[in-house]
Amino acid sequence: MKGNFSFIKKVDLMQVGFNENTASEVIRCVKRQLAQEGLMFYDNPRTDCVLTDRVIEFLLGVPGNEEAYQNPIKFLTNELVHRDELIAWGIPKAVASELIKEAQQIMAMDGYIFYQNTRRWFAPSRLIKQLLGGK
Repeated sequence: MKGNFSFIKKVDLMQVGFNENTASEVIRCVKRQLAQEGLMFYDNPRTDCVLTDRVIEFLLGVPGNEEAYQNPIKFLTNELVHRDELIAWGIPKAVASELIKEAQQIMAMDGYIFYQNTRRWFAPSRLIKQLLGGK
């Protein structure tokens, strides 16, 4: 992080657990949103990074905290749950898939387009916790 800026690239998202295509799509979608807001820097196809806070909000639906800017990879790894993690915790595969899909539907209904594709097995951990009865 330099100054008050923190950027995320495709390789960072791949470290979180996204495959190359999904990581590229996240960067592309956030760039598109920023370009539509009039930030023409992001209209350039060679721009390969976006601000961390925009990626966090795009994926989680909430702004990040100080930890998010100091170590965005660790933050996103902690805040996103993959179906395989739920299975490793002892939840049956069918139930884990249903939990992820329910969380994705909630995010999609709230306008987060990334979650309209239910073949991505990620969801915000806060929603999984709520669906499991946590607070």
